[in-house]
Amino acid sequence: MRKLYVIIIISLLVSCSAELTHEVTVSLNEEHYWEYHTGRPMWYTLKYFDGEKVKQKTLFAGTMKAEITVITGKSAVFAAYPLGTLHPAGGGFMSGDEENIRLHFTDGRLSELLLEAADMNPTLMGNLNPKRLFSETGMFFDSEALLVDLLNGEYKGEGKYRTKTYKVTLSDIPKGKYIPESESYPFFEIKDEELSVTVSLHPGQYRFMNISMAIFLLVTVSADGSAEYRTYQGDIW
Repeated sequence: MRKLYVIIIISLLVSCSAELTHEVTVSLNEEHYWEYHTGRPMWYTLKYFDGEKVKQKTLFAGTMKAEITVITGKSAVFAAYPLGTLHPAGGGFMSGDEENIRLHFTDGRLSELLLEAADMNPTLMGNLNPKRLFSETGMFFDSEALLVDLLNGEYKGEGKYRTKTYKVTLSDIPKGKYIPESESYPFFEIKDEELSVTVSLHPGQYRFMNISMAIFLLVTVSADGSAEYRTYQGDIW
């Protein structure tokens, strides 16, 4: 009888200590800008913080939603990366929110930063309000300052992390039309007689695709406005 009591007590302790979970539906309601221009669907890597740790799963081409288990009462963040590495679509969830989470490419950069914060401090991330951060931060922000302030519990609020644009001159790149990853980024064309083009960009990393030549352009703009760029050959998946 004593052994039976011990087993019952242990079972109760285990059940009490286990985190309660539930499922949410994560949906990709937007095409990546390159999917739209090529007509070719991409596969995605969905990285997410479930309220406890960062995990990931693959969404095969044509799969637009996934059922994800999250910790009840905790915040969750999601970032879906086209082809595993491109600019992600993002979104977040906290207790009491609608459980059908729609991911948007305008929220991808912040989702990526919040996943980085979750890796460093999952307890903090599990208690943040992702939707408030999305609405107050926007698409272009000082990622280094925001990450440091979030981890230190010193988030300064709306408009405090804005960045300005810089003129970036791109020279000696192949001619053609360059399609950005997002319609929020500039589209430009290099014609036969042109040697360079100047675009306005916030600090961050940008990719452009020249479909006709299967060439990709990677541009990285630093916080001080200095820029590096390179082209590389690639398959149109």
